[in-house]
Amino acid sequence: MERVALVNRSELREEGYNARIVRNEGHRALLRLVPGVTLLGSLNYDSNSYLLFNNWQEGGVRVAANLLRIVTNYPKISQLNEVQSEISETRRLATTMAVLAQVQVSAQQYQIARKSYERLNSISTINRRIAQLSRDGQEAQTTSELDAIREKAASALTELRRHRAYADLQNAHAAINVSLGLDPVPAEAFGRDLGELTAQINRRNEEWRAGRIAVPRLDEVEQPAKPGTTTVANAL
Repeated sequence: MERVALVNRSELREEGYNARIVRNEGHRALLRLVPGVTLLGSLNYDSNSYLLFNNWQEGGVRVAANLLRIVTNYPKISQLNEVQSEISETRRLATTMAVLAQVQVSAQQYQIARKSYERLNSISTINRRIAQLSRDGQEAQTTSELDAIREKAASALTELRRHRAYADLQNAHAAINVSLGLDPVPAEAFGRDLGELTAQINRRNEEWRAGRIAVPRLDEVEQPAKPGTTTVANAL
């Protein structure tokens, strides 16, 4: 479940993009310190008849640099880039921990909701039997009508609690799907009619309930080998 969440959750992808943006902005700030190079070129004409050549061309290169700005700003910009990179990495790690915590909490809440529903379901079944026995006893004139009404009310109250527990169980199940970043709507849903889309969503939900959730795997990335070591392919 954690592996599924770490690949599917959009928050982690957003933090990854933010880290790339911070790196690119740092490179951009450093490039501003590079001396400016300007290429100059022109075509000239003079109508003076005493000139030997009335048409001529000019070309040149102009380099402008503020040495004081480079000396004073380069350490500050480098330090700022390092700090921003550390902040971005910290945010990414914090988001990762939050996602993992959500997965664990949603799983525990689902177990609690499932046990609560099973318990109330058993109690509701017992109360229905008791209410039926009270009705049978009333017909046989072995119990009073007040006892039968009391047992019927207790059975109805227990049935209401069972339905509420079932709703909590469904909410806990939905919370698990949200924590895993699962989308019940298929990617190719565009252009499908309502009946076919409903069937696909129901089929996907049944697969998830049965535990048939594909665990995503990132593409293997070859890491550069260090001297004296071998290259290892890391994958999630």
